[in-house]
Amino acid sequence: MIAKMPTTSLIFVNYNSSQYLTKALESISLHEDRSQYELIIVNNDERETQIIATLGNQYRARVIESAGNVGFAKAVNQGVRTVNTPLVGLLNPDTLWVQTQLSEVETRLRQEECLIGLGLFDENGKQEQHGFGKRVHFLRLVENHLFRVTPSVSEKKRVDWVSGGALFFRKETFDTLGGFDEHYFLYYEDVDFCERARQAGHPAYVYGDLKITHFRGKSQKSPRAQKKAYYESQKYYFHKMRPWYEQILLRGFHFFKRCENLDSY
Repeated sequence: MIAKMPTTSLIFVNYNSSQYLTKALESISLHEDRSQYELIIVNNDERETQIIATLGNQYRARVIESAGNVGFAKAVNQGVRTVNTPLVGLLNPDTLWVQTQLSEVETRLRQEECLIGLGLFDENGKQEQHGFGKRVHFLRLVENHLFRVTPSVSEKKRVDWVSGGALFFRKETFDTLGGFDEHYFLYYEDVDFCERARQAGHPAYVYGDLKITHFRGKSQKSPRAQKKAYYESQKYYFHKMRPWYEQILLRGFHFFKRCENLDSY
């Protein structure tokens, strides 16, 4: 009997997340046919090498050891380069797969060359505002700051970007776009990737019936370091994607945020 070949590669990037990754891997195994997918763990945390190796053996996952913490974008590229399946999904370690839905994700990706984001919900069932959004520009930042805009979706919704914490795409799309921009260490690499995909004619969608639970930010030890990484990635995105005058405005906005002493946008 010829073994069934997997059609989707599920990639996790680990940093300080092994305790959550264990639950994430278990949740997938509870809901999906193991022959349908392969698991890849890119480990950015040398302190967790042994436990990640154990998890790899337990869940038949391929483990890729990075040379230290190389950042999310570079780790994703390392993982996708090893993929032999036509479809790829990126999942955060601090997520739970809550229902049988991988076949439906695959069907929708085959129907259209696009990007698909799963709805991110917290442990109380509330949809996260950081799961997807509209195009990023300076006025959008101000709008989000003033009104704390929380998007929601109940059915299929076309969006401009979806979170890399639950992002699915065709392998050929990723290769054509050149993967993630490794200048981003953490944050905005998914926004950048979705923008380049949109420009190439590959839209992004979020579906209300595709969802996972996300225990947000569990891999981050230092809020200060987290905020610094966010600001740096945001500055690089505006330098790359937005006009010069928005870059100047952004510098003023960052100064205002520091004076206001807020932890995040």
